[in-house]
Amino acid sequence: MSKLSKKRGLTLIEVICALAILCTVSAYICNVKIKAIWLKNYNENIRIHTELSEILKNNLKYNYTYDEIKELFASECDKGNKLYINKEKLNSNDLKIYEMKDIVSNINNGRFPYAEIFIENKEKDVVKVVINLKLKNGKNINNINSYFYKGDY
Repeated sequence: MSKLSKKRGLTLIEVICALAILCTVSAYICNVKIKAIWLKNYNENIRIHTELSEILKNNLKYNYTYDEIKELFASECDKGNKLYINKEKLNSNDLKIYEMKDIVSNINNGRFPYAEIFIENKEKDVVKVVINLKLKNGKNINNINSYFYKGDY
């Protein structure tokens, strides 16, 4: 009789250990799945905003002349030389349809994502146009930078 009770006790311990291992492994798998979904969303968000930054850069680079860019910054900038494209107008449709003077403003409302555009005078008749697209992923603020030169160089 004593031999049967020892085997029955080992069987109960084996079941409890198997359940503990199963719970640990399933918690780990769920954690990995959640991290994979988060990473997929993060990468998709970065990809979309990188394409948006490229559209903005190409729009300014190929559709505007040196004089038009200088005029845009001269007419829109009151203080400093920064222009902003706020969240409401920062999409590929607005960038393709509207003129840049209708999209940009000299006031930033602080809502993410937004684009910050400024120029640096390198030499006479040459400007460096810098585009900073700022977006927020979770607690982190990411910055997608691009620039190009415009003028007689």
